[in-house]
Amino acid sequence: IARALRMDAWATAHLHQLAHSASRRQRAAHEHVSAAVAELIDQFPMPALVVSRYQDVLAANPIARALSPGYEVGQNLSRWRFLDPAAKQVHPDWDDATAVAVGGLRALSADGPDDPRLRALVSELSSASERFKQLWEHADVGYPKGIIHIRHPEVGDLYLTRTQLDLAQSPGQYLLTLHAPANSASMRALDQLRAS
Repeated sequence: IARALRMDAWATAHLHQLAHSASRRQRAAHEHVSAAVAELIDQFPMPALVVSRYQDVLAANPIARALSPGYEVGQNLSRWRFLDPAAKQVHPDWDDATAVAVGGLRALSADGPDDPRLRALVSELSSASERFKQLWEHADVGYPKGIIHIRHPEVGDLYLTRTQLDLAQSPGQYLLTLHAPANSASMRALDQLRAS
């Protein structure tokens, strides 16, 4: 099917996950991050957070929380990006940031497309945001590689590379890091933010 539809690697993997999702157990409504992972990300010099398959922020290191109000523990990345007006200030390329959020949510949802909590989140965001509804119907899958543009009120514009690492010991959770090239303006901005 993937070949006939000329699907890319992300879409093909998503299709495979959908086909196998019926046999997988549902995740608990409230997830926790292991103490070891929380301790690990606190030692990272770059912004780092642990996110659930629903895009709930489960843990975030101090520099991540200083970088964006969207990275506070308990925040939902999609809900914040689409429904909080502050997200447009933090993400000057808001259209790109929202497309990334929806593609990521769709990819992470493949393990349980009929999950009631996921369906409720999609329904809530579709009702509250026409942009979300259009992007969800478009059906792009996955986090594209690239740079995220964040505007911070104190340190200015940062261009950070987003890296996602799945946490094998906690299925459905992933580690998200944001880093800047050495000696770049964005690295200096992160250093300034870390020092404040």
